[in-house]
Amino acid sequence: MIKKHIFSLIAILLAGIGCNGESINTSDLTEMKRADYYADQATNVFIKKIQKEYGLLAVGTGGGGSPEDGLNHLSVSFECYEKMDVPHARKLLIECTNEFLEAINKNKDLAKHLTNSPFTNKNIKIDIMFIRPQIRGFIPPPSLAIAGIDRGEISYDIFENKLLKTVKTETYEDAVNNTTAHEQEGSRHEVQP
Repeated sequence: MIKKHIFSLIAILLAGIGCNGESINTSDLTEMKRADYYADQATNVFIKKIQKEYGLLAVGTGGGGSPEDGLNHLSVSFECYEKMDVPHARKLLIECTNEFLEAINKNKDLAKHLTNSPFTNKNIKIDIMFIRPQIRGFIPPPSLAIAGIDRGEISYDIFENKLLKTVKTETYEDAVNNTTAHEQEGSRHEVQP
């Protein structure tokens, strides 16, 4: 039990060093730790950009893979303190997906630790939870409670009767097409000067 806590403390200290922007000597790390280090770098670049541009608060990160095959997915969870419907959440998820993939695929040191490079929308998971900060609960319907992409599939959930209920799912590609169609339809309704 003590060894587990010591290992956790060391992992937290290593993560803290990487998060503070200080560099560490990566030649001293095992391959899997090196992969984690570079994944943390890319994830932190993404989180900082999203927090600054959209005001989302990162509340969790993760990933998975194996030492033999490398990392096969990365994930980030955010909280958002605004009400959102499907079209707006769709657009936000597409933008977040593109930013996350850009941060991952620009990190050349990370590329050799990925199962496939470049990473695609099928290699990431992003969840955005729509929260009422004053009571730390989900925003009630008709607004969304959670919108997320998981390995290329996007889902939109509401929180109703103390349960999450999926109201819509679509592939990432369909979401991009739906956003483009929605934007084109909106521009046709604009009044021309």
